[in-house]
Amino acid sequence: MRRARRVARRRSRASRALRAAANTARHRVEATVLVDAAVVEEFRGWATGSSADGEAEADGRVRLRVTAPSEQVLERRLAAWAREAEVIEPASLRDRLAELGAALAARYR
Repeated sequence: MRRARRVARRRSRASRALRAAANTARHRVEATVLVDAAVVEEFRGWATGSSADGEAEADGRVRLRVTAPSEQVLERRLAAWAREAEVIEPASLRDRLAELGAALAARYR
């Protein structure tokens, strides 16, 4: 009887963990980014969930996909890489970063 309860508890915990992982994956946002070749490895180390999306572009930058729990999180994280990375898509994230850049420029004039 005890063994059956332990097995049931383990299954219940495993089921909850699986549902949580599926929920997290379902609510992730993805962006395509071109990153300067000189910082690709550092960028990958920072950007958990990044993956190579192909070969280097003609200009030497590398196309990567990055994920985060929300577009706001991606905006904040990618803003730190403004000199080395360009967001290709989604357009909404490009717009958010442009607005952030304008706000920074206005504040520090």
